[in-house]
Amino acid sequence: HDDGHDHGHDHGDENENGHDHGSVDPHVWLDPVLAIQQVYTIRDGLAEANPAGAETYGANAAAYAEELDELHHDYSHALADCQQDTIVTNHLAFGYMVERYGINIKTLGGFSPEGASVADIAALADYMIQNEIKYVLAEDIVDTRAMEVLAEETGAEVLTLSPLESVTQEQLDDGVTYIDRMRDNLQILEVALSCN
Repeated sequence: HDDGHDHGHDHGDENENGHDHGSVDPHVWLDPVLAIQQVYTIRDGLAEANPAGAETYGANAAAYAEELDELHHDYSHALADCQQDTIVTNHLAFGYMVERYGINIKTLGGFSPEGASVADIAALADYMIQNEIKYVLAEDIVDTRAMEVLAEETGAEVLTLSPLESVTQEQLDDGVTYIDRMRDNLQILEVALSCN
């Protein structure tokens, strides 16, 4: 499908809620392969600050990198055979993830979905109907009203896909981890993309 201007990392400015990422996509952690690189960068920074702990940092990083590699393998396997190839989301928060796993993405525009016009919603609704997209993926930190309107216009179901930018007290209390939440996201993607 034609994924228009939405795929990639050309991102907008601050919206009315102060959700400002500038011109660079910060959501590196949503790609497990890039998250491994982050782990090693953290390891190196800790070792430089505290050389005495370098061996421990190295061992911990290696162990966590293995978990992330398994997560990447699970994403690759689960998303390899899907009937749909496009997700519809609030805004550009999943660029690295969709590039990694060959998914197209359509959004209401940049990092400022709250600024979407009626015409933007109508155009995306038409695209969804033409391409038989049955789900819209709202986010847990962004106003969902536009996505709810989009779902009403198309008969789609609203699901929640998290950019992992925040954590609730309940999640902290329950010991929910990054990998837990990434696996939750994978389950949502499998439904939205009708994966086998």
